[in-house]
Amino acid sequence: MTQKNPARYPQHEDLPSTISTDTLELLRVGDPAAWSRTTRRYSPMLLRWCRRSGLKNADSEDVCQEVFRSVMTSLHRFRRETPADTFRGWLRRITQRRIVDFRKAKRTTPIRLGLHHLLEAIEGTSPKREETGENSNEVGNTIGIKLIETVRSEFETVTWDAFWRTTVSDEAPDAVAQSLGISRNSVYLAKSRILKRFRQIAAQLDASMEVCDNDSDSSGNVR
Repeated sequence: MTQKNPARYPQHEDLPSTISTDTLELLRVGDPAAWSRTTRRYSPMLLRWCRRSGLKNADSEDVCQEVFRSVMTSLHRFRRETPADTFRGWLRRITQRRIVDFRKAKRTTPIRLGLHHLLEAIEGTSPKREETGENSNEVGNTIGIKLIETVRSEFETVTWDAFWRTTVSDEAPDAVAQSLGISRNSVYLAKSRILKRFRQIAAQLDASMEVCDNDSDSSGNVR
């Protein structure tokens, strides 16, 4: 059995939180040697953060590359105005955003893939219909997808991702909180808010359907 390279994913975050002013200036002017040293120095830490968020090795390496691309294009925005403005903290925030971007890109059909699971997980969100036959599932899917799209448009991406990953993807709240850069309580709050909104819209759809059915009855049409 091939052993993993222990140097690839160091166990201790022993890198300083700061970066020297000289190195920072060299990076800003695009010095190749400075960039090479910096990527070698910080890559293991970035990879470890990606791995902790649940990404596989290959995906972690892809995200790591995207992080350094972001650093290269936005380094001029990095400021150290307070003791809390650390280079490592800045890198971590960028990494968290790139992980979110990566997960979004990987989900090519998130709504259709998660529809059945979602409507089962959220009791009472699927508008009540009495159709039977070949078209009943198609009608239900259309209504469900419309419901999801409507609710999704009302919330920020991070809020929706926290809800979707804990409710549909069945990920642990702690892992979701860490990868999105929010608190565990924020994850639970996002889930609660979106569940409540689903139920509100579903109730409105039920009410409108009942009105349509009553109108059809009064006109003498067969339901």
